[in-house]
This record gives sequence, structure tokens and C-alpha cells, in this order.
Amino acid sequence: MIIKRGDTFPRVQAKVLDELGNAVNVTGATVKFSMRYARNPSVQPLDGESGEVANGPTGDVYYQWLSGDTEPLALGAYEAEFKVSGVAGGPYRVPTSGYLPVVVEERVGT
Repeated sequence: MIIKRGDTFPRVQAKVLDELGNAVNVTGATVKFSMRYARNPSVQPLDGESGEVANGPTGDVYYQWLSGDTEPLALGAYEAEFKVSGVAGGPYRVPTSGYLPVVVEERVGT
């Protein structure tokens, strides 16, 4: 996903799947979101931020950017993931392989 510096939309979304590719029911789950700078993984501007369940039965989770989340970020590529706990078979890290790509771009104007 691509987001402009200072924006809060679009939100980061993912689907929790089991090893067979079926949606995991995440109703009542605890969702945490973390993100690190791809060029320097020791820089982790978001770590364990509260995410939300969008649709429990279909395994959909999201992180809604807060005001100020993207303003201080360096431009470029980030790697993100969700940790979903409190469900059968969990905790789950989503995606299970690799990371969710997040690109922060400069906005035009004020």
C-alpha cells in the first residue's frame, strides 16, 4: 500500500488465514500492528499498536492510521505485520511469509 506523509487513509488491511488458506475466525481477537523501515530494520516507528477486527468470521483485520503516525516517517519502504492473538490456533502473524509492504510518499502542497 502507498500512503502520503501526514495522511491517515488508506488503512492497512490483512486477512488471517490458516495453513490451508481458509479464513480464521478472529471474533474477539486482540490485534497488534508493527512496522519497521525496510532500509534500516532497527528503526521501528510503530510497535504493538492496537489494530481492529473488521470482520471476525472472515478473518479481516486492520490498522487505522492515527493523526501523527505518518508525519514523522522517512520517505520510502516499510515492512509491516499484524499479530493476532486470543483465537484458536494462534497467535498468528500476518502475513505468515514476508511482510505487508507500506510505502510512504511525500505529499504535494500543504
